[in-house]
Order: sequence, then C-alpha cells, then structure tokens
Amino acid sequence: MKNETDVDWAAGYLRAHENAKEATDVTLDVIEGSIPASMRGVLFRNGPGRFECGGVPYGHVFDGDGFLVRFAFEQNRVLYRSRFVRTKEFIEEENAGRILYRGFGTNIPGGVWKNAFDLKFKNAANTSVAFHSSKLLALWEGGVPYEIDPATLSTIGPWDGQGNLVRKRNLLTPITGKHYPFSAHPRRDLDRGAMLNFGSVVDPRGAKLMQYEIDSEGRMSAPNFVQLSETVFLHDFVVTPTYRAYLLCKTVLDMKTTLLGKTTVETGLQFTNAPTIVLLVPRSGGDPIRLEMPPCFVFHFTNAFEDGRHVVIDGFKYLEYPRLPGPRDKIERRDRNMGPFFTRFIIDPDKRVVTEESLGQNLGELPSIHPSHHGRPYRFAWSPSTPVGSDRTNFTGIARFDTTAKTSTYRELDALVGEALFVPNPGGSSEDDGWVTTLAYVPEVHRSDLFILDARTLDTVCRLRLPHHVPPGFHGTWAPAAASS
Repeated sequence: MKNETDVDWAAGYLRAHENAKEATDVTLDVIEGSIPASMRGVLFRNGPGRFECGGVPYGHVFDGDGFLVRFAFEQNRVLYRSRFVRTKEFIEEENAGRILYRGFGTNIPGGVWKNAFDLKFKNAANTSVAFHSSKLLALWEGGVPYEIDPATLSTIGPWDGQGNLVRKRNLLTPITGKHYPFSAHPRRDLDRGAMLNFGSVVDPRGAKLMQYEIDSEGRMSAPNFVQLSETVFLHDFVVTPTYRAYLLCKTVLDMKTTLLGKTTVETGLQFTNAPTIVLLVPRSGGDPIRLEMPPCFVFHFTNAFEDGRHVVIDGFKYLEYPRLPGPRDKIERRDRNMGPFFTRFIIDPDKRVVTEESLGQNLGELPSIHPSHHGRPYRFAWSPSTPVGSDRTNFTGIARFDTTAKTSTYRELDALVGEALFVPNPGGSSEDDGWVTTLAYVPEVHRSDLFILDARTLDTVCRLRLPHHVPPGFHGTWAPAAASS
C-alpha cells in the first residue's frame, strides 16, 4: 500500500471526473493474472460519464449523463464496449449545445427566470442497470427506465412497464412529466423470479410510494400506492418473504426556493434531527407497520431477512445526510465519525423496537452479496472501503465483511474503486466461492482497470486495463452466459 502522500487523491478525483469516451469492442489487455476459465457472461456497469454541457459544468455528480460499460467474458478474452445512454433530454441538449433541463444539483443557466416553476428534470439514466427477462434497463430514480440493447448498448427508448408507469393526466402533468419514477434499486423475489421496485413522489395530496412488481416474463402489474405522512429522501429498499422494508430518513426540501428556481434540489434539501421511520409494508396486504429509531441516513442496503419474529436489515449508516463533492470540487478529508458504518438493524414488529449492531470496522458503500441470498440469511458482503482509521474521502480498496463474526478484512488497490460486485463461481458450493469485480480509476496512468479478486482472500485473480478512463460509477449487474446470450 502506498503512503497517504504518495498519491494526490484530490487531483486524482478531478481527473477521474473528466468526460468519458465511447469505445466499440476492444479486447482488453491482461496486465496481471489470468481470466478465470469458468467466468462466462457479461458485466454491465452504469455511472455518470459527462459532467458539462456547452462548456457549463454540472453542479453535482448525480447529474452526470449516464454512461454504460459492457465487459463480455468470452473464451480467453474480455471484450469491452461503452456508450452514453441517449435519453430524450440527452439528445435535446446535444442538439442545442447547452443545458436545457434542471438536475439534482444543477439549474439551467440564467437564474430564476430560466428555472422558476420548471420541475421537468433531466433523466440522467446514470445510476444503475438491471437485466431482467432478457431486457436491459438503465435506471435513474427520478424517472422512467430506458431500455438498452444488451449486445450493442444502443438506446432503444423509454420502458413504461406496459403503460403502468404512465401517470394519470392532471393539471400538474405538464410540470411534473408523464411518468412515475422508478428507483435505481430493484430487488429480486428469488422464489418467483420477479423483480420488485418502488418510486416516490410528492403531489398536492402529499408524499406517496408506488410499489412495483415485474414478473419473470417481464409483465408489470399496476402499482400499489402507499401514502406517507412525511417528505423523505428514499434511495433504496429491501425485501423479505413477508415485507417490503423502507427506512424513511427525514429530510426537508425548501419547496418555495426550489420551485422558484432560486436553489437546486441538492442545496434546498436539509436533513432533520427527527427520528428515522422504519416502514414495513406487508407483501400480502394490510396496513404498514411504522417504528421509530434514532435519526440516521442510509443510501444503500446490503440485504434483509427474517429471523423468527425479527426482521433484520443490513446497510451502511451515516449519522446524517452526506453532502457529496461536485465533479469539479476540491475534495476534503472524510469525517470518519459520520460513517458510513456497516450496521445491522434488528426490528421487532410486535414490540416496536429497533436495536443496532456493528458488522465490521471498515467504512463502506455500494455493497454486494451472493445473488442467491437476497432476502435470505447470509454471511458475507463486499464493499469499496478505505483502511481502518484513514480519512480519505474516496474509497481506494475493497473490504470483505463477515456478518457472523462481525469482522472485516481489507485489501488496498491504490486506485479510486467503484462498486464491489460479487460474481458467483458457476461450479461453487459455498457462499463466498466466486469473484469480486470492481472498476477502478488509476491516477498515475489516467486509465481505468477492471479488477477481478478472489472473493475469499481478496487476492488479484486478474487485472485488465481499459483503453481510456471511466469516471467513478455507481451500480452494475452480472448476466451469466446463459442469461445474456
């Protein structure tokens, strides 16, 4: 591991967020190890790839235009391809050569006059990617998914769930847009082969959740609506056999200044010190169960399962909503006391009690587990991380968490790493038999490398170099050879 002063991580962060380039079917160079013979399929990843339009920088990394990368693991080689997601808004701004839409942390240049009462935000399609029933969807939690050709990464167009994501037209439709939002964190029902998801909106009647289900054949049911009593920032959720579970972390949006275009959504969003609400929605119907717990914020959950009468939810807990640096900002050192800490929330729905346990010393985010354990008891998780005690803002290595022993081990990669995505070994019999993949930016060469690590030891199995850099992304998915063909 390099010393803290060996790499200027602040400069590396800025270079990592330079605009990405598209590439077509490049065979990647293996610079360490060898490609596992049994690793056959396609790895898809999504994240922001362009951070300005018409020379005007975006104000937040969440606004970067969606950039998909595809790694096809074939016999003795990995074929790489990358494409921007060509949403309606992306094409319009490309043609105009300027920013036409507001974003999470970006307003249209021109002040209040250009932004007042404009709530049609750009669908960045930059957060995640889901492969279900032979369809590949690029996801962004504020809007409709975009269907992508899984072989070419060409954008096919919006996917509205056979019309189930189309809002009923009313007076606000011209302002809010015609589609319900579809979050970037769908979950799997392993028993039925279904994909479950949610969206959240605020309308004149208050805040509400839309709960979605897409069956194994790709057919979407009509949404189920759950009314909320408060406005919340909701990014992820989890599923058990009995419940859909949400942590409603209290935030307040300054609606007046945001609606008038005086502030962006990001600057108008304030975390409150009110208790966090655990919302358990019975999957079979019935009234939701609400419990209070101390205030916190969770972007990403690892898993959830049921243990007797308890519902167990694992995720990375911040003490408050984290303000993230913009793509052109100078990054500061991390306050480790704020998290994110890998935490277990043990919920007793009958007694309305929530207790917490620490699951390891390393900080982390963007976690993954063995896909056959979603919604079920599990032991291992993997996550981008930093050394214990480090105050680096960016994750530069990978941590393996043992939720039974409540310990973590760490491997330094000396690069800006992304999501740690677990890929099972097709012939494996144990939960941690497989590989952990991460796409990492290497500052010294201004390139990105795809690391394939042994999931048990975190040793490098293979390291492949891309022909250019890919900005730090968010989420991906693995499609085994049988599913992706």
